[in-house]
Amino acid sequence: MWSPTLVLPFKNADPKLGSEPPGLDRGFTRDQEKGRAFLERTGGWESSKREQAMQVYLLGALRDTSLVGKYSSMHINTMYRFGYNHPRTVKLAYKYVSLTTLLESWFIDLQKDFAESWMLQKQAGG
Repeated sequence: MWSPTLVLPFKNADPKLGSEPPGLDRGFTRDQEKGRAFLERTGGWESSKREQAMQVYLLGALRDTSLVGKYSSMHINTMYRFGYNHPRTVKLAYKYVSLTTLLESWFIDLQKDFAESWMLQKQAGG
């Protein structure tokens, strides 16, 4: 089911390539509330209000899906200007990937992080 000419020469990447750049989490905050705590906190609420809060809790990360495209564009701009290995390119790549995994409860502090990322790509000539 596999071709030795493809598989045998394969080598794993250097583990350091999987390390997030320092300070990446500065623009991200994590919702620390667990599901059980949420249910306890909202248990006495009227049904419609609790339903609305649950939708925000479960789907809040999807508020602005246009961010994925914006961060992708900023990453591409820095990639063309500085190359794949430049710290700006790597940082924006990690931010882009973080945005695509928002369902893990990562949220963006838009005013802080987007401005910083925008400046990174503007400095790249984008």
